[in-house]
Amino acid sequence: SRGRWRDCDRRGTAQGSVVVRSSVRSRLLRQGLVLLAWLALAVGCGGPPSDAPVVAPADGPANAPETRSSSRSAASSTVDPGAANAARSLDQPPTPVAIRLADRAVELGVDFTARNGEEANRYAIVESLGTGVALRDFDGDGLLDVWCPGGGRFDAQGDPVGLDCGLFRRVGSHYDRVTGIQAPPAPAYLSHAAGGVDLDGDGFCDLVRTGYGGAEWLVNCGDGTFVVRDLVEPGPSGHNGAGPDGPGWVTSVAWCDLDDDGDLDLYLARYVDWSKSNDPECRQNGRRDVCPPGRFGPLDDLLLVSQGTGSFERAGPEWGLVSGGKGLGVVAGDVNLDAAPDLYIANDTTENFLYLNERPVAPGDSHRLREVGLVSGTAYGERSDAEGSMGVDLGDVDGDGRLDLWVSNFEDQFFALYRGVGPGLFQYASGPAGVMAVGRANVGFGTVLGDLDLDGDLDAFATNGHVLRQPANSPLAQPPLLFLNDGRGQFRDVAGQTGDYGATGHRGRGAALGDLDADGDLDLAVTHLNEPVALLMNETPRPAAWLHVTLVGTTASREPVGGRLEIEQAGRTLVLPVKGGGSYLSTNESALVCGLVGSEGHVAGRVIWPGGRTQSVRLPVSERVLLIEGREEPVRLPPGLSPVAGAMTAGSLMQRPLKQESAR
Repeated sequence: SRGRWRDCDRRGTAQGSVVVRSSVRSRLLRQGLVLLAWLALAVGCGGPPSDAPVVAPADGPANAPETRSSSRSAASSTVDPGAANAARSLDQPPTPVAIRLADRAVELGVDFTARNGEEANRYAIVESLGTGVALRDFDGDGLLDVWCPGGGRFDAQGDPVGLDCGLFRRVGSHYDRVTGIQAPPAPAYLSHAAGGVDLDGDGFCDLVRTGYGGAEWLVNCGDGTFVVRDLVEPGPSGHNGAGPDGPGWVTSVAWCDLDDDGDLDLYLARYVDWSKSNDPECRQNGRRDVCPPGRFGPLDDLLLVSQGTGSFERAGPEWGLVSGGKGLGVVAGDVNLDAAPDLYIANDTTENFLYLNERPVAPGDSHRLREVGLVSGTAYGERSDAEGSMGVDLGDVDGDGRLDLWVSNFEDQFFALYRGVGPGLFQYASGPAGVMAVGRANVGFGTVLGDLDLDGDLDAFATNGHVLRQPANSPLAQPPLLFLNDGRGQFRDVAGQTGDYGATGHRGRGAALGDLDADGDLDLAVTHLNEPVALLMNETPRPAAWLHVTLVGTTASREPVGGRLEIEQAGRTLVLPVKGGGSYLSTNESALVCGLVGSEGHVAGRVIWPGGRTQSVRLPVSERVLLIEGREEPVRLPPGLSPVAGAMTAGSLMQRPLKQESAR
């Protein structure tokens, strides 16, 4: 299992020594392959930019090997890469932090708890994943709503079955739960992901729900009701969908227009081949507990290509998807800044995938994806091993104009910051960025990059919680992390200073960013295992100047994933990408939000739309605005008005029909 639940399959000393030597040889081989592949790619691309550091293999203990089966104390005694940086961070007295986050869920009317069925004492791995949350405006009334899948339980036959989800509409200053005919129906399967995106381009945000044996599109009819459609038809095994032709075990979902036809395609990450008949008994420290993913085989991910008529088809081998992976998180965005959306997948105990989008270069060529995780430097962690990756996000952390990748990982591993150093090239930078200062005790899940204090740089939030019932090396309930960015890509965890929620432990899973109260800053929604959802309202004093922009495509897909906004600010360029998916099982608000330094009135910038079309813009400061492709002037949104409602007031562009009549 490569270190996840290390005590489940302990071997004897003699056999263990063979495993150590094999692990070291494999690690050294991988490090050599990474360096050679990177150099080959760098030569092919003309080398790294002159101001970029030279990329080397991820720092790993090649001279002091450490097996994943070693004890926690042994691992802790090893000198970690970046330890000097961590020590300096710990020696410095904490600087007073202005960020304040307060859990207002109950008083706002959002009282909802997703379940995982652990009361049945099955100790099944399906219990461990939990659920996500989506922050989108589903009713077009101008305010963000909150949608939470309900998870599931085990029935009398031992099958996982679904529970009701919770859809909460913002009504004035509080939320009301949607009930009756307008409530999305409960799924037959145990649910995980909460996707929120306008898949059919009719101006109404739809829901995408995934889980063990299910992947559904809940079509928003625009009258407060939803029609459920299977994205992947159930297989021969019935409702649990575990057959080879069914959806299997689907986790996170991301969306983008991969083939430049103006319609959003879907990437469905899938996990392992667990089933009721493939449910071994595992033990941890002599007691029964959840089995590690290493006890199960991987499921290949699915790419669903939109046909432009409200239907999707599975992508064939010509698209270039690779087999394997145990996908938990996926984000879509323009990773290499070539105006085409790419995909990055966080896999659990197998190498992570990075798919670059290759456009046709000659008549008759078709779109395809090229997997470059190894050669890009994003497949492995600091030990040059595959890690237990769960959550993922994309953004320019250090303000150098290149996009970086951010990944939450399992215990005994550091969260990974892959810093962009060239087109499609990355350097593992958790040590220099100060991420290693928090240690390896966290089991990270939902994670997001966002300017929480509106100072012009990206901070990182992560929710944590163990997957074992009786963990030996770290707590079951764990406090979150909030890495405050100093403006140069240096992080310091300040979660414990932000309020009561950040100072206490939780069994965290999903996390999403959005301006829930329409005041210009970013709030957080966090889900947990068998614990109520939290709405962390940002009560930090806002600066004088900030930006809140939502891009709407006309030639591009309405949600122009793969596009970006560039703002000239204080002698540098802020790069704000439009993303699909991200975090873990969750959906953020689509707006691009950041603080501005010393700006008044307006700021200048440009939009690079998917496909490479460039549009110069002049944006008002400290206002919520909508920027529609092809229109020179942004649409100002009145206070409290969401991008969807604002666009509807702007004209008929938000009602662009499908190419053909929808099959709804």
